[in-house]
Formats: sequence, structure tokens, C-alpha cells
Amino acid sequence: MTAPANFNGATVLALESRRASDMQTLIEGFGGLATVAPSIREVLLEHNAELLGFDDALVQKNVTDLVCMTGVGTKFLLRQLSPEAIAALKNVNLVLRSNKAVAVLREHDLTGTLVNEPHTWHEVLGYYHNIGKLEQRHVWIAEFGEDTPKAFVTALEKLGARVHLLPVYRWALPEDTAPLERAVRDVIADKFQWLLLTSGVQLWHAVDFARTLGLVTDFKTALEKVRIASIGPACDEAILELGFKPTVQAQPHKMGVLVRVAALKHWEMSV
Repeated sequence: MTAPANFNGATVLALESRRASDMQTLIEGFGGLATVAPSIREVLLEHNAELLGFDDALVQKNVTDLVCMTGVGTKFLLRQLSPEAIAALKNVNLVLRSNKAVAVLREHDLTGTLVNEPHTWHEVLGYYHNIGKLEQRHVWIAEFGEDTPKAFVTALEKLGARVHLLPVYRWALPEDTAPLERAVRDVIADKFQWLLLTSGVQLWHAVDFARTLGLVTDFKTALEKVRIASIGPACDEAILELGFKPTVQAQPHKMGVLVRVAALKHWEMSV
């Protein structure tokens, strides 16, 4: 008999922004008492000199590789490129860290190579290690809200690549931080049994925001008692860096699976 996946009325916090309503519906559908408090906001960069340089380099056929780190970043990037630059992408080696970028490229009749699971920058680097020497290649990395890890850039350069960083958007706090403040204070008050994360940045921002409130020590101490569900390995890395340990990880790395595996784990730990 298959075990039921059900939160059985457990209190569940999610820091989701882009799909907040979907997250709330999913949690409630699995019997949880949901609180969704966005902790990040995607901010498109204005006066982006790097983007203009990339557009020109594409038209001049000076781009050999583009690494697409996220679906959102890829979508923002393609929206801002000239038609000539998008046409030139057909002759560029497109390397995809995120499977969500596959669908975005398909909308523009573009295809690329999706790296192996668990889809972190380590797998992108593994792809280039398999190629070998990269002396004649100009590798552009479309960044995904935060700086590209220096270890990734250094490793590509050691292979001979000319690496160009292409920031498309950055993550900031939500314009309305009141829900996040309530969530931080409720974590401290031991009101949540689960925290669901679809990005490690969500937790980084929550911790930093707690610091601005003068509550970071209390927040981190209280969070040690909360079970954390992670969307995947990249999210795991951020959780571990902050000193916490994920209770479960979604396989495959999708929101619906994330909620289901957390609900299943809760039921298993309750019986």
C-alpha cells in the first residue's frame, strides 16, 4: 500500500515569489496550513553595457558559446536582444544548466545542450572538461541573479576559454517586506514545522533580512527546529552554507514534487 502524502494540518512556510499562489494551492492540497512570504524579487538591469556588448559580439560572430543558467535569465536575455543577434544564436553553442531554458529557447526555434543532473554549475564545467582545450572559444555566461562562482570562471579559464559574464537581472528584496517580516517573527515564535525552498537565494535573503531586523541569531536558532525541503542540489548548497541541513530534496526538481515529498516525509515521521 502506497503511503499517503499529507501534511495533516502541519504549518508550512514557503518563500516563493514568482509562483506564490501556485505554492499556496499545492501546500493546502496536501493538507498543510500554508504561509507564503516572498523573499526575492527579480530586477531587470537597466543601462546594461554587458548586454549591449554581447548583442554586438553576436552580430559580429565573436561568440562561440553561451551558458544559460536559468530559464528566467534566458527569457529576460532573449527579450532584450536584437533580431539580428537572436538569428546569430543559431550558430552559437548553447549550453543549458536549467531544463527550463530548453522551453524558452524552443520558443525562438533555438536548441542547446542540457547538462546532466543535478544541473549545477559543476555539471556545466564537466561538459567543458569533456570538450578539452578551449583556447579559441569565447564563453559567455548569462548570470542568474547573483555573481557566477569564481571557481567556475577560473576552471573555464584554465581550460583556455575567454570567459565573459553577462548579468541580465539581479535579485532584490520584495517591494513589500511586511509578509517576510511576519514570517521571520513567526519562525522565531516556533509557528512553522516546515520550510519549502525553490531557490537557495530565498533563504539567504530571509537570513539577511532577519539581520536588518536585529533578529538573525534568534531566527537561525529557531530555524534549526524547522524541517527544510529543497528543490534540488543547488538549493542544498545554499542551505548547507548557511549551516542548516535539508530534510528532503525533490526528485525531479519541480515545485509540485517538492511539496509532495515534504508532505510524504511529514506523514512518515508522524506515524
